[in-house]
Amino acid sequence: MTAASEPMIRLEALTKHYPGQRQPAVDALDLAIPEGEIVMLVGPSGCGKTTTLEMINRLVEPSSGRIILEGEDVTHIDPDALRRRIGYAIQQIGLFPHRTIAQNIATVPRLLGWSKERIRDRVDELLEMVGLEPTEYRDRYPKALSGGQRQRVGVARAMAADPPVLLMDEPFGATDPITRNRLQDEFRRIQDDIGKTIVFVTHDIDEAITLGDRIAILQVSAQIAQYDTPENILSNPADDFVVDFLGSGSVFKRLDLARVRDAHPDRDWPTLPVDADVEAARRLTAGDHRPVLVVDEGKPLRWLRPEHLADAPELRDAGLAVGRLLQPTDRLSEALTELLVASVPAAPVIDGNGRYLGVLDLATLHRAVADLQSEARGTGQQGAAT
Repeated sequence: MTAASEPMIRLEALTKHYPGQRQPAVDALDLAIPEGEIVMLVGPSGCGKTTTLEMINRLVEPSSGRIILEGEDVTHIDPDALRRRIGYAIQQIGLFPHRTIAQNIATVPRLLGWSKERIRDRVDELLEMVGLEPTEYRDRYPKALSGGQRQRVGVARAMAADPPVLLMDEPFGATDPITRNRLQDEFRRIQDDIGKTIVFVTHDIDEAITLGDRIAILQVSAQIAQYDTPENILSNPADDFVVDFLGSGSVFKRLDLARVRDAHPDRDWPTLPVDADVEAARRLTAGDHRPVLVVDEGKPLRWLRPEHLADAPELRDAGLAVGRLLQPTDRLSEALTELLVASVPAAPVIDGNGRYLGVLDLATLHRAVADLQSEARGTGQQGAAT
């Protein structure tokens, strides 16, 4: 555990100058990475973000400057010993094809001399953590897995020895958009449980906004254009370079950042138990413009409007089946997409135990967007005043 005032990683004037190149790949970079946070390094191709990442674990040796890890200068210690303290996951994954999934994940623990029982327990724990059933995947080989599954194994391998720091170089970059979104959500959930210090390279500003506690937007030679929280960068970009890099549609980017819980789902939505009297349902649907939600022991089941009750003997089969159930941690951007294509422009929200929490509809979402816009204007004016 680092001291409260000491970041987990501190880079001091870190520089890499390759022979034959006029300009340094990284030029005197100063960066403090707090403990337990995800710091995203993002910028145009060739700006030095991957070189910076590789210098932290000395896959690339710095030309000058210092790397401080947990208060210790690790710039010149044995690089192999350093790498055993740092997990590393890359876009190409790099699993050993001739080793099973369990053997791949166990690579570093074996080097550290862990017992077979401890390694087996840790492998199973990590497979469960990344959503792969140990009995099904432990003895498979990488070629038998999908790209998304291999990415999960790569993340598990990086965490195998429980290092305090993880370095991740576009670990989800080679996956399709749907798989990438799922992996991002799963990764954020895992981070909420494990609280590692993570330095994550990406070329995708939307991914940086979705995953990062802080974002470092880099220019050529890893010069920092802005280093701040996603909220502050979206609300108060430092200069024209940052504005151009963010692109248009900052409100929609905020929808990627915000979650369903931030929209405050409507807890007063009209509901009826599935065994309610049909006549009571007719009175309720006639007196409220919103579709009534039928629930079965608290589980959202069907939507009812007046026209659904003309000849219905009971509520169990009346109306329209509920579509997707949202969770508080779902992104507002995903919720908006769901509402726009759903037969009923509303979606029930449930917690991790399936308990009903309320309903998110377009009116509630519109109010949330208005609040985001108001917050952005207020933060921007405050930033300008300072």
